[in-house]
Amino acid sequence: MEKKLIYFLWVISVFMTACHYQEDKLVIINNSQNAICYETLIKKGTTYFEGSAGGKIGIKSSDSPAVRGSIASTIRKYSSDMILYVVYYRCKDADFIYRNTNFIVNDKRFKVDKYSLKELDSINWVIRYPRFSAMK
Repeated sequence: MEKKLIYFLWVISVFMTACHYQEDKLVIINNSQNAICYETLIKKGTTYFEGSAGGKIGIKSSDSPAVRGSIASTIRKYSSDMILYVVYYRCKDADFIYRNTNFIVNDKRFKVDKYSLKELDSINWVIRYPRFSAMK
């Protein structure tokens, strides 16, 4: 009976996770000397909205945002300019970011990189922060 219960719980957990978030093919690598947080945004008309769940990236580490579908398909379906905006910020500013999503792209306090689908394809969806770091 115990084995059946364990198997049942395993099947349910696999089924439940298949319906929810997964990692996107987008990978952001933090080459800076500080931990960073990021948010991905897509513009529809004059409004910006989250393209995926953002995240925190440790020093010399990487992260792939959690998504329900792919960021590429979300851009194709909803974006008015076909651009992915990646906003980098200090993690202590997370509350401000979440409350002001529509304004942070133009806020000079935050670093914003913009990528077209063609550019993302050309770099295999691997983004390096800072964008133009010195090669060693």
